[in-house]
Amino acid sequence: MNSIVRCSQGIIEIIKVNKRKLKERREIKMSRLIFLDFETTGLSYREDYPTELGILETDLEGNVISEYESLIKLPEGKTVPKFITDLTGITEEKLEVEGKEIEEVKKEIEGYFTGEELVIAHHASFDLGFLNGHFDIEPDNFMCTRVAWSDFERESASLQNIYNRHFGQKIQEHRALEDVYMLKLIYFKWKQLNKGNKDIQEYVNILKEMEGRKLDYVPYNALVL
Repeated sequence: MNSIVRCSQGIIEIIKVNKRKLKERREIKMSRLIFLDFETTGLSYREDYPTELGILETDLEGNVISEYESLIKLPEGKTVPKFITDLTGITEEKLEVEGKEIEEVKKEIEGYFTGEELVIAHHASFDLGFLNGHFDIEPDNFMCTRVAWSDFERESASLQNIYNRHFGQKIQEHRALEDVYMLKLIYFKWKQLNKGNKDIQEYVNILKEMEGRKLDYVPYNALVL
């Protein structure tokens, strides 16, 4: 697993490795889209834990094939910070009563990741970090909509702000399944507005250092710009 080294030489080394891998995957074959979102106890997959997972599976035109959502029990002794409960409404008691053990969730979701899908997340470094770090799943191909939208518009690239600009005002509840439905809408809106410009293939396995959110996790197949 690669990590970003805070020096120019380290960054160059990662990019050299990943440019070769990106070239090998340039024209990927995909038959499905997997929209992915985690709610967690914090921002670091190394120190924090997933509390909720939402997955939306569609065909390439956006027709829904299936959806998945589950609360996830925390390891013994771990807690949900108050600001996370205030943001999401998820409490330790709710996780204990309604959540599933992480191994059970892993068994339930493994079938979504077969190598024929494009996994779409709004902050891919964050969501893929939790997917790999806690479920040992690392997709072959992913797309970060935050990167795509930041190239397309010079305004805030947060999920809620993009949604509000193009679909009307909405208060994001920060629940995983609701977020993946918002994510699906902004992905297809980007695809519609971006027609004739950059191809989706140009954003496959691409990450970018952006203000406000560091790249805590870099997948083995990512090119960091």
